[in-house]
Amino acid sequence: MFEACRVLPFIESPCLSLLRSSSCTARLLPLRQTTRLFRHAAYGIGWGWTRLNFCRIHKTLRVTPAMEAGISNHVWTIGELVNIMPVEEPKPRGPYKKKSKAVIF
Repeated sequence: MFEACRVLPFIESPCLSLLRSSSCTARLLPLRQTTRLFRHAAYGIGWGWTRLNFCRIHKTLRVTPAMEAGISNHVWTIGELVNIMPVEEPKPRGPYKKKSKAVIF
């Protein structure tokens, strides 16, 4: 039991029975929200650059940058970009765990 306290320095007392999952969840919530924010921002930046390179005709080139580089042979539509995006299947949820009834003496 004392080894776990050395691994987790934020636990001050060696009594792990006092540790509640709600306090751990509350401490990790800002980290999860920040990670989600950065992941969504990265997707948005990637989407913007892809649209710029494949769908928008450059003013001086008079073709898209992807066509100039030889990657594409036509101007893509937004619909074509959406169709090639990978679709993530939702993970199947397992069965719900039944709460055990605590016996109070």
